[in-house]
Amino acid sequence: MEDQIVRLLTKLISIPSVSGQEAEILDFVFGWMDEHNYRTVRKTDDYCAGLVNAGNNRALILAGHIDTVGGNVDDWSYAPTFPVIENEKLYGLGASDMKSAVAANMVIGSALKPKNYDLWVVAAANEEVDGRGTKEFLNGLSVNIIMKKSIV
Repeated sequence: MEDQIVRLLTKLISIPSVSGQEAEILDFVFGWMDEHNYRTVRKTDDYCAGLVNAGNNRALILAGHIDTVGGNVDDWSYAPTFPVIENEKLYGLGASDMKSAVAANMVIGSALKPKNYDLWVVAAANEEVDGRGTKEFLNGLSVNIIMKKSIV
């Protein structure tokens, strides 16, 4: 599973996704989830969410953001969207904030088969600006489930 997460993280880093320019990475996440055991995948301009299990009145939501901040390319030892593994560390724009967690969530979500709760995996955009992706996803769910019965 670790190798799968690293491969996915490498792909996510290689897709530029500065806040406000996340269309390509959201399309990639949508396609990946669609091919990896997600029951339903929902995508807007601000998030992509995969549902693994449905029909329960409880939910576990694994969420993270896929947008990055811009920066000065001259400050990097390597090109920011060219992932490099050196001394067992993976370098690239968004590697630690927060594409690594999103990659792990996506892979783990595809492997889990929950029976007693709904499982959502969310890749949100615009977190670095205004959090719009997460807000839009949460607004699309039942407030009762989110407020009373979910772990976010």
